[in-house]
Amino acid sequence: MKTLTFYLKVTTFLLLIWMHQCFYNCDSYKTLIDKNILQKKNELKYERVLAEGNISGKKQTYTKECIEESPLGNKEKKCENPVQYKDPYDQWNEVIIPKYWERFDKETSGMDSKWKEKKWNVEFNKISSTKVNDLYLIPRRCDIPDEEKNKKIESIMKELDSDFEIFLRECKKEMTDNKTASESKKEMTDNKTAYEFKKEMTDNKTESESKKDMTDNKTESESNKEMRENKAESESKKDKIKKIINSMKFDLMKYVIFHRIENIYPDKK
Repeated sequence: MKTLTFYLKVTTFLLLIWMHQCFYNCDSYKTLIDKNILQKKNELKYERVLAEGNISGKKQTYTKECIEESPLGNKEKKCENPVQYKDPYDQWNEVIIPKYWERFDKETSGMDSKWKEKKWNVEFNKISSTKVNDLYLIPRRCDIPDEEKNKKIESIMKELDSDFEIFLRECKKEMTDNKTASESKKEMTDNKTAYEFKKEMTDNKTESESKKDMTDNKTESESNKEMRENKAESESKKDKIKKIINSMKFDLMKYVIFHRIENIYPDKK
């Protein structure tokens, strides 16, 4: 029984410690969740701007009450209507972002749509996300005077505008570099094609000339052969004529000799 009581006391003590830590860290945990929600909200805003090209919506004014901690007595104080001027976060999403996107889309019209989506959704969102979060949080803080809020918001707007100009300039430079590289590659391909075509023409010409030389050599050889054959045939004909003439001469001599013998010995006949 004593052991059971001891374990119950230890369990109760640990439970109290856990509850204390849970309530103590509640505010910081809630702040972390709010930041994550805000980040997701910004990403959805960018995707909506890219998909629609323009955002139209009603202007919102925030009339929620905020709680301010007193530095002396830790007393909570409510202040009504913390945003007494146009909300810069809404102005950013409803006015500035559509204007930036329209300009970005126009000045990079020669590039692929996937390249533009990546640049806008990933790179520019990464560049501007921290400052856009500040635009959302600063007007909702009650520990800063309105004049200081205006100065901070104005400074952030100028920085965002400067960041966009730098981002756009780098995108255009990358676009020009890609175009130059593409043209250079195309020129190299064209030069290679022209060289190969010229080489092919030269090879064809050389082959044609070689065939022509072979044909000429063959023709010359055949001509020489024909000449030799004609010469041999001519010599053969001459030999035949010569033989015929010799035969005729021999017959004539035989006739003359025989005729003379008859004249000499007529009685023998």
